[in-house]
Amino acid sequence: MDQSLRGFLGVLEAMGELGRVTRAVDARYELGAVLKLRDRGPAQLFERVSGHAMPVVGNVFNARARFARALGCPVAALDAACLAALQRPIPPRIVASAPVQEVVQRDGIDIGRLLPVPHWFEREAAPYITAGVIIAKNPETGRRNVSIARLRLEGGARLMAGIAANHHLSILGRKAKALGRPLEIAVAIGNHAAVLLASQMYVALGDDELDIAGGLLREPVALARCLAVDLEVPAHAEIALEGILNPDQPIEEGPVSEFPGFYVRYGPGVAVDIRCLTHRKDAIYQAVLPGLGAEHALLGAVAIGATLTRDLQRVIPAVVGVFVTEGGMGRLHAVIVMARPRLGESKARRHPRHGPGQPPEARHRGRRGHRPRGPAPGRMVARRALPGARGPDRAAWHEGRQVRPAARGSGRDQDRHDRDDAPRRRRARQPVGIRPAACRCPGAREAPARRRLKG
Repeated sequence: MDQSLRGFLGVLEAMGELGRVTRAVDARYELGAVLKLRDRGPAQLFERVSGHAMPVVGNVFNARARFARALGCPVAALDAACLAALQRPIPPRIVASAPVQEVVQRDGIDIGRLLPVPHWFEREAAPYITAGVIIAKNPETGRRNVSIARLRLEGGARLMAGIAANHHLSILGRKAKALGRPLEIAVAIGNHAAVLLASQMYVALGDDELDIAGGLLREPVALARCLAVDLEVPAHAEIALEGILNPDQPIEEGPVSEFPGFYVRYGPGVAVDIRCLTHRKDAIYQAVLPGLGAEHALLGAVAIGATLTRDLQRVIPAVVGVFVTEGGMGRLHAVIVMARPRLGESKARRHPRHGPGQPPEARHRGRRGHRPRGPAPGRMVARRALPGARGPDRAAWHEGRQVRPAARGSGRDQDRHDRDDAPRRRRARQPVGIRPAACRCPGAREAPARRRLKG
């Protein structure tokens, strides 16, 4: 399989899904505005970016069909392909020569002059690299980690990396700092869809995302050894930056665009110093529109859906798949598809400790051995002291209907008895009092202490 971004761009152009912008476009605000206006349309190739000789491409993977086409599978099988890659990863292979190293620059590096990095939004302090796949190694174990983080240009060969504290790259940076040395990193720009998706998979620290990329490609990812650091980069990428991350050198970031479509202040990032820059002779700079953009949302949605499916299936076999929607910006909303579950399995989805493996008493009480403090919010709850009820206060809680005394026998028999006897219980003598428990409605009032209800 062709592991290059440009190979896929050729496929898009043959299908009429690549738009070429031939007039000059300013990388400051204008390029991002065009990508936003054409967010759902064809991929956009900007052939002339003011002040730069290198073209820029964006909106490449703004639809699930694009990811599926790049991976060589039907759209309906995209989630299954991602899940298969997680379950059957393929380790990468090292190659002797690589297109990404056709041009090498070590001295006098000025990233802003060499690369047409867009300045996306007016309140952001500087241009951001948004499609840079960052490769690092655990300084203690040597295991590789692959991710994407915000990289802001700071002038010359310096970048600022905006990394969350729980991000694996941040953890590796702290490990390197504890050992008294910087963390070597490499940034690959212009990657195949398999590398981009794999970099977004939520896997354990120590799992190699490039192995997952190989599973998506169904063949090993070709890697080239870096020239200035002890790392490897995808051989068929367009551009590679090699340098060090300095965890002890914070840089204040200020407002930055985020996926909900708002500016966010995350505090300081960390400094990155680039020692070597390599690229193809006719390199194409790849950009992902940050903020509330289709490509940004889908990169997370497809990868998160696959890892959620894997994790849920480990505890709930009835889960068929998880679809993370664009309505939740690829992060905040998911649809879980399940086969016909066993009794109690849907509750285990929300609270694994309530699963079907727990005894009925534990499922009723919440945690094993603990009776719940009260009913669910917003539900009308009947409470009545019954002679045969279980519990230290001989009181039975029940949401929405009266609880009869427990029959003697096993908890499973009692559950069956409660279900079979439900119609008669609804016509039985009414409870002493009804009250709303923790109702969400602020105007809710306490019901009278004694009240006759219509049967």
